[in-house]
Amino acid sequence: MSLELTPKQITEMGKMWGDVYLSGLGVDERLAGLPPKEVMSHFKPQDVLPYFKAQDVLPYFKPQLAKLSLDEIKALEKYLSQLKQKAKG
Repeated sequence: MSLELTPKQITEMGKMWGDVYLSGLGVDERLAGLPPKEVMSHFKPQDVLPYFKAQDVLPYFKPQLAKLSLDEIKALEKYLSQLKQKAKG
């Protein structure tokens, strides 16, 4: 008995078996071998940043903060001041 499949059917079957296989793997195994940059490119900052503490993220922004102009620093200070006032409530 010979079974003939079209290329489309073979592709669909491969996807189905891939889904079955991948569903049994843990996150670490699924992401193994993928560069972090590629993984993170699929997310928006607002979807990821809530999972990090500010003190853990801030050091990575220091080089960028050092390049701010005086006007940008003043605007940032104003924004932070407004946040403080809002927090005091």
